[in-house]
This record gives sequence, structure tokens and C-alpha cells, in this order.
Amino acid sequence: MLSSGQPVELGASLMHGVEDNPLVAIAAACSSASTLCLVPGPVTLIVPRPGGPVLSEAASGRLLMAVDDALATACAQADSLPALDVNLSVDAVLRPLLDSAAEQYGLDRAALHCAADVIAEDISAELSNAALCGINEEDELLGEDMFVAGGYTRVLEKLAGDALLSHVRLQHVVTHIDYSALLLSVGDMVQIATAEHGTFAADAVIITVPLGVLKAGVIQFTPPLSPQRQQAIECLGVGAHNKVILEFDHKLPPFWPLGYAFLTLRPADLEITDPAAAADVLPRESILFECMPTVQHSEHSRCEESTNPPTLIAYVHCSLAEMLEQRTDAEVADLFARHLACYFPQAPCVRPVRGMMSRWCQDIYARGSYSYIPVGSSAGSQYFIRASGGILGRRAHFADTAFYSKFVLGG
Repeated sequence: MLSSGQPVELGASLMHGVEDNPLVAIAAACSSASTLCLVPGPVTLIVPRPGGPVLSEAASGRLLMAVDDALATACAQADSLPALDVNLSVDAVLRPLLDSAAEQYGLDRAALHCAADVIAEDISAELSNAALCGINEEDELLGEDMFVAGGYTRVLEKLAGDALLSHVRLQHVVTHIDYSALLLSVGDMVQIATAEHGTFAADAVIITVPLGVLKAGVIQFTPPLSPQRQQAIECLGVGAHNKVILEFDHKLPPFWPLGYAFLTLRPADLEITDPAAAADVLPRESILFECMPTVQHSEHSRCEESTNPPTLIAYVHCSLAEMLEQRTDAEVADLFARHLACYFPQAPCVRPVRGMMSRWCQDIYARGSYSYIPVGSSAGSQYFIRASGGILGRRAHFADTAFYSKFVLGG
């Protein structure tokens, strides 16, 4: 939560791809018209190196478009292969295509390679670790994103009703799921054991815990999951992705390009060309920053003026996300102050007055962010988990991003 009292949106209020997302109709039927607000994605500008000028919309767009085109070409090449090559990484195919694009269109090769790190941010996996066939399998929802003002609470209340919601048990940590009675036809109930609140009998169970929790083995199943499902859980990868919230002095004007997202790039030769900056720039080829909106959406109006202090959201992923999770919020804020000072040397003050960071890898109820198909795994690993429609027995179901190909990457 910001110092102004506004909650920080961590993604749970967004609806991706409004053109073919079935949630749009459900949310619209359950909510007032003002509750659904289209959120246009901000244009991203690129800061190609510490101390360098911010690129124009056109120049930034050319680099990012070249990355998108190279990825599309890589996926098309994967489609043309006679069989899926699970050992072919995104990086192995993408890098030569980026080199060709830089030469063909006269783009800065180093900047283009750094900008390609946005793909790693999108899938929360190193491009050298992510299988190209897994990227190619993703079926992306079309259309803009939509913000559900106030979150999905109103939708849930109208769909479920007070009678059902009154039976929701919070702070109940599940440790064991026994669905053997269903398989043996000796009963018709699933037994769910919790750490501190006893055992519950249910007609059905929907298992929505993240893949990282399943990989940790903290929930036991009776009978054990099939070898195919266990293998799929072991083979699928769990990413690292966090948000860093940086609040700045409200008395000082923002030093970043207003109305835009921006991407700071760290060239591979930075240690040679600028050793001083290299010591302060965070160790990642790219970091995406977005400004907290100056208006906020509410359930009562489409937007209202915000009293938030100037605030940046930094999206950190993979190795950088894991490294920063080992630091305190104050240490993270200091590291970002040094990082931003390198890219905006003319700014009078880039030091945040407050910083906070999500830590999904350390969260024992998440143990990572999103899922991906690693090099050497099968592009169909997620289908083993949801074999027979994701059903264990007759009334025990899996439901998570890893169990549906449309959401297996970055979803």
C-alpha cells in the first residue's frame, strides 16, 4: 500500500485480452458499467545506456518492433521443424535474427540485444533456459487489457452469493488431499486436511495452488499423483518476477518521461566503456519502469484524481528478481536510486523516499511467479498435469496457470 493509502495493484485486478476473454461478459453482467475500465498500455521509451538521451517514440518503437518481429520469425521457424525440438532455446534462435535485423534496418546491435530482454521479463524466464517450442505454443488472448475497478470482489460476490462466501475459510493451510474414496467407490467425498484446523469433507475439490507449491511437495495426495503428472510438475519451470514500488518526494517534479513507460538498457560493454556506471547500474540487460497513474479507478466513477506521490513501478525478473529478494526494502530502494542516477544524471534528486517490493519466490504460498517450459522439457508437459481434463478421480480438479496452454507463459 502506498503512503497515500491506495493499494498497489499486483495484477489481480487486470483482465487480459478483452476480445476473446470469457471473463468480460461475466464481469459486465455482475458489475455496473463504471466498474470496467479499459487500460491503454503506455508507450515505452528506451534509455539505451547510462547518461545517454532517451530515445524518441519512433526510435524506441523501431527497436521493440524488431524484437517482436524476430520472435515471430523464431516461432515460425519452430513451426517449420518436422518435430518439436525441446532442446532448442529461445536465445539460440533469436540472437542471430536480432543480428540480421540490426544490419538490415541500421539498428544499434547492442541496444537491440538488450531490448530483447523484454521477452524474458514477459515470460519470467531466461531466454537461454526457455524452450522455443514452449513459447510458440502459447495462445495469446487478443485485445487490450481491462481494469476491473475494485478488483474481482464484486464479481465474486454476485456469482457466488453471500451464502456461499460465508463458508469460505481463510488462513487454512492445506496439507493433504485424499481422494481415494472416489477411486475405490467406497465413498463420494474428498478429504482435505489442514495444518491447524482439522479435516474437511467435500463433494469436490479444485486445486488452485501455484506450480511452485506443487513442486515443493508440501501438499500430499492420497493416492499419489500419477507418474505422468509428477513428471510434468518436475519438468515445468517456475519463474521469478517481482514489482518494486518507488515513491518519491511529492514536492519534486518527476524526473522521468511523463506519460510513458521507459526501459533502461545495460550494454554488454558497460564495464569497459563506463566502469563507474557499471558499478551502480543493476545487473540486468533491461528493466521496465512504469509510472503509477495520476488517476485511479474506483467502483463509484470511471476515474478520480489521485493524491499519490510521484511513484514508479519497476518490473524485475529472473536473476535480478532473485538477487533483490535477498535485500531489504531500504536496500532495494538505495540500489534503484544509484541505478536511476546513472540514467538521469541531470535530475536534482532520484532517491526514493520509500520503497517496497513483492517477494514471490520467498512467499511460501507462491514459491515463484508464472510457469514456463524449460529447455529439455516437453512442450506438452502442462497437458500431463491436466490429463483427463485435469481431473483426479471424478470430482477433484487442478486449476492454475500451468495447467492450460493459453496461460502457461507469463499468465
